Amino acid sequence: MKRKRIPFPLKDGKNIWLERLTPRMLIDLSDTLWLQKRNQLIEDMNAAEVESSDKLVALETLDKKRGMYSELLYSSRTLDGCSAIIDIAASAAAADTDIDFINNCNLTPNEIMVVACDLLGYDVSDESDEGEEIAKKNDDSQKSDDHNG
Repeated sequence: MKRKRIPFPLKDGKNIWLERLTPRMLIDLSDTLWLQKRNQLIEDMNAAEVESSDKLVALETLDKKRGMYSELLYSSRTLDGCSAIIDIAASAAAADTDIDFINNCNLTPNEIMVVACDLLGYDVSDESDEGEEIAKKNDDSQKSDDHNG
């Protein structure tokens, strides 16, 4: 089964074609983001000198969210989360992963979020006019690229 291809326009005018993430990629991404949140939480609690029992409660609460799809969607609401999502898709597409995709793309922050959500399999265009406009622009770009080779 073919996965949906999503164009990611760079400032140099080229598109990198990213495919929607596979279940394995989603699991790996979820684990990576969870570990980052866990390490940040521990660091913040240590800096705030939080009691050990309170640390355990906070870590247990975070552990309950591990692997939840809603947490992946939530991560797409930040540029760091979008960057992680796009980097995984780009590495799977054998794109040059030395590129800082977020800073070298020809998209607004909202458009970056829409692409990240699309890579996760969540269609934002169902919820907003902006999502529909981006989806149409991406569809037009894909048709144009498909005809050009």
